[in-house]
Amino acid sequence: MISYIVYNYFSYSGAASQAKKLASSLGRHNIIFFNVITNSKFKFSKIHVKDDRLNFSVINIRGGGIIRLLQFIYFFLRYKVKLVHLHGFHRDALISAYLLKKKILLKSTLDGKDDFDTLLNGKSKFINRFLLSKITFNNSLTTQIHNKNIQHSLTVPIDKIPNGIHCPTSNELMEEKQRIIIIVGAVIPRKNTLLGIQFFKDVFLSRGYKLFIIGPLNTQNSEGDEFYSRECMESINNCEHISFLGNLTTEQLNVIYKISRFIIFLSKSEGMPNVLLEAISFNITPIVRDDDLLSKSLLPKDTNEFDISFYYENIESAEINALKLIESQTLILHSKTYNIKVIANKYNEVYLKYFDL
Repeated sequence: MISYIVYNYFSYSGAASQAKKLASSLGRHNIIFFNVITNSKFKFSKIHVKDDRLNFSVINIRGGGIIRLLQFIYFFLRYKVKLVHLHGFHRDALISAYLLKKKILLKSTLDGKDDFDTLLNGKSKFINRFLLSKITFNNSLTTQIHNKNIQHSLTVPIDKIPNGIHCPTSNELMEEKQRIIIIVGAVIPRKNTLLGIQFFKDVFLSRGYKLFIIGPLNTQNSEGDEFYSRECMESINNCEHISFLGNLTTEQLNVIYKISRFIIFLSKSEGMPNVLLEAISFNITPIVRDDDLLSKSLLPKDTNEFDISFYYENIESAEINALKLIESQTLILHSKTYNIKVIANKYNEVYLKYFDL
């Protein structure tokens, strides 16, 4: 049995969403999810539940400290887990796996949070070094994370496997693009939603575009900021060209992707921006921060045509370039690199080589 350890399986979580996509594409029936519910107290009800839509078994892990640790130990034994696949640095699960001598795959998901450089320079650096030395394989999600992880003298195999997306079919790409711009993601300070709204007002509002803001308004995690959410909502009041659509299903989001021309993506930090990959697969031109090296590394070529400053200074040229880019389908072709089927094959190779699974 392979266990996938994630935060907030049933709510808004990019890492959990990516783990579900991967598990659905591997062609395996031996995966069980452990859902770590943050800021929750332990209770005996609804521990083992079923995700009927994806047909996965999910173990809800509540509480903290020794309670959480004991739950991992018990369920790893009960379900005869052989591989613990951590989607992020879950210390309690990692300790439990080590104590039970389980093989461990750690996916480093967020630069500045769970890369080795950050983990080995924080307040728990000594225990983190010990735990990291016990993992079997590390997937450093991005070039930035990979470059940090390989600097440390840990005898751990390290590779870089990106996130994957479900690429749309040719029929799904037939709809005509409209003068629609999107911002996708939780309305939180890290995502820079407010800056995106202001940019739209400054550059695109007078040119007949509409802005759709898609994502949860009040996230139930440490990044939630009620004041910031209120500030964002106040900024769109009385503006008929801006609509807040809230959290959409994948199917609903795809409908919007099909007709959108631009995506404003100004996040301050990301593991790997899944929405950006999804957007380019639907032939949507991205607009990113000038200094966002991660997002730029995922785009087809090294150019300033996606920079927010380029749009501020050359909106007419930027629009023409975007239309040419859409017509060329360069973004669509480039996005196939991140097809979840390709990524799943890479993981299956890792499972076989390092874990004999």
